[in-house]
Amino acid sequence: MEQKRLATGFFKNSFYQFLFSIISHFGGVVFTILIARILNPELFGTYTLTLSIVLTLMTLGGLGINEAVIMYISSNYKNKKKVRAYFIYFFKIKIIISLFLSLILILLSRIIASFYNQKSMSVILIFGALYLFFYSLMQFISCLFYAFKNVKAYVYKEFVFQAIRLSLIPFLIIFSVGFLVEGTFMLSVIGSIIAAFFSIIYLFKKYRLFFNQTGGQINKKEVFNFMKYLSFSSLSLLFLVYTDILILGKFVDPEFVGFYKTVSSVVLLAASLLMFNPILSPIFTQINKRRTKNTLNILLYYLFIFSIPITIGLIIFGSYFIKLLFGAAYLPSVLPLYSLVLLVIFLPAEELFRSLFVAKKESKIVAKIISISAIVDIILNFALIYYFLRFGAIYAAFAAGITTVFSKFIVFFMLAKASKSRFNIKIKPSIIIKPAIASLIMGGFLIVFTKVIFKNPNLLIVILEIILAIGIYFLSLYLIKGISKKETNYIKKIIYEVIKNKSFINSKES
Repeated sequence: MEQKRLATGFFKNSFYQFLFSIISHFGGVVFTILIARILNPELFGTYTLTLSIVLTLMTLGGLGINEAVIMYISSNYKNKKKVRAYFIYFFKIKIIISLFLSLILILLSRIIASFYNQKSMSVILIFGALYLFFYSLMQFISCLFYAFKNVKAYVYKEFVFQAIRLSLIPFLIIFSVGFLVEGTFMLSVIGSIIAAFFSIIYLFKKYRLFFNQTGGQINKKEVFNFMKYLSFSSLSLLFLVYTDILILGKFVDPEFVGFYKTVSSVVLLAASLLMFNPILSPIFTQINKRRTKNTLNILLYYLFIFSIPITIGLIIFGSYFIKLLFGAAYLPSVLPLYSLVLLVIFLPAEELFRSLFVAKKESKIVAKIISISAIVDIILNFALIYYFLRFGAIYAAFAAGITTVFSKFIVFFMLAKASKSRFNIKIKPSIIIKPAIASLIMGGFLIVFTKVIFKNPNLLIVILEIILAIGIYFLSLYLIKGISKKETNYIKKIIYEVIKNKSFINSKES
């Protein structure tokens, strides 16, 4: 009975997590597309570089705080006083760090702009500092939704944020002439403030008992020991995530940074649809070692079932989608796309393992692995970008993509290896081979359809082709016993239970 509730809760929250990914990344990609078209490649490159600097500091200021909040509150959710005490403790830390980093960014804005030989960036960085503070605050407050396993509320928050900044884009065009990049950051600042207020109001109405309780006692020493490895992991992670753009921006003109950003946003959109680590952390926290092994094996298998064919599809349709979404001016970004596309496979798999180790309070292992990968990433980025630059700036962007994928693969491989010794989790070759075979069959169909039957397809033909390709893929997977009838019926049953149950969270827990 407990297993059934867990499965039902997971699939219910998985549905909302998928919906969140659609809203968050679809909204993010639409925002990126519109801004890219408004700014042109050069200004968009400047915006991307500034945003990467801001997000680097944001990651630095994260220190694993949001993950710690989710972990400690979800594992103590029955003790409302303790939950409130943990939240207040982490909230104070978050405010101090975010404010400090925002002020540092403002003070160093001229030095950073001079380093990248872009004087106009100094003013843009000040607006970026505002974005750093308010977006960090919004994300911290709303992470309580994950801790309470109320992913639906997180979806609402994200919808508010994306809707606000998208709806304000016409005002950017009208009132920000000459200050388009600065105005772009202000759209996100306004969206963050409104979404933060929405989150507070929702939490107060839904979890009023949480606000009414006085703070209890917490083990700060235990929190510190847990946080120090997450903090170290975050410090390493910031180099691993944003090194490519920060180094690339030093060697090439802004428009090539813009080209790199366009394809990375498309790839990350595809990868994000397969990442469920925020809802997995509370589940991994509460299940035993045997069930952890079974759960992770199943999740990995279904991850590869979707990630491998999506990767093949992006390779074949990459240039078409770039031209359709961003315009012909961004077609040079097709080359970096080919180097980044494997992130669709490795990024969700790596995040799956990382959430497992953090939930099991093994963040020390994650910190060591990410640190090693970050060092490799920095060295390779400098070496490959500098080497490929002799062939042209777009090849330098291609090299940055190779480095990013390789670094993520290292993290995935080492975490998988560590999980084998720590949790006795083994990745069976069949969970990769069967989806790969079905994907190659699908890819063959797409190549024949695109290159032979319709050499210049329009949008309707592409949509039809994608629908047929999906059907061929799953039929092939079924025929090679990649999906059994038993599994299909089980998924139908779980979906029925999810629809039937009105709420995953018991009202008493609220």
